[in-house]
Amino acid sequence: MFDWEKQQWMLEAWETLLLGNEVHLEPTEVAARLLYLVGGRDSVFNREISMSSLPDPTVLPTLLQHARGSLSEKRTLHLSFLLSTLYEHGIPMLEFVAVNVPQSFLDSLRKEAVRKVDELSCQAPWCNGFQLRGTLVKTGTTVKRRKSGEVLLYYLACLKCGCEYALDEQGELKERTYFISGHKLLRQLSPQILGLKDMARQTGMTEDKIRRCLAYFCTRQGTGTFAEPSSIISSKLVRRFLDEVRAGSKLKSNGNMSSS
Repeated sequence: MFDWEKQQWMLEAWETLLLGNEVHLEPTEVAARLLYLVGGRDSVFNREISMSSLPDPTVLPTLLQHARGSLSEKRTLHLSFLLSTLYEHGIPMLEFVAVNVPQSFLDSLRKEAVRKVDELSCQAPWCNGFQLRGTLVKTGTTVKRRKSGEVLLYYLACLKCGCEYALDEQGELKERTYFISGHKLLRQLSPQILGLKDMARQTGMTEDKIRRCLAYFCTRQGTGTFAEPSSIISSKLVRRFLDEVRAGSKLKSNGNMSSS
């Protein structure tokens, strides 16, 4: 069904942008105005209100970096995102262009302590979010003590590749999955080492973890993980593993699986 109301809003928005010869806003101004308006015009920035007001809360870290001018790499704040967000909140483009953001809001925006998660990035070299700040999201777990006694705080995950992380007590980022460490270990193996038992002996990883790494990377062919001609993973071993999975075999029941 054609949405006349939305089309009328869009038409007025484009007229404001195209006919307003004096409209020139820097990315920092655009982001600050948007946060101010969707936050209900409060005199100070409120993270919780902003997160609940945005259609996709995961964009808040990027919006904040735009507003603060703290992006490590230049990125564009897409006009389509601006238009859709303003429309969903019933804010005319003319109001957006004319609004004056109070200095108290700008000060609180810049002085707000930058959360650790906003500065962290995925460390998987095959991930599209590799070393891009703000690519990790917080999960439900806050604090957990491992059997070893190690305490992990602030659990995080990368939505692009599935790797999971946490901060230790020193604030250092730790991988909770073992795909990154497995990637490094498996790539160091000699091409002649093909069986799971040999791979486990050489890497110190359990056979179960190696199987899971194989399964993980098999779903990511073409990402530059093990796609090189010198790949240390036997194609026969991979096919055997996939056949076993399709047949419904348990992962731990195939300990003697080899490429021969």
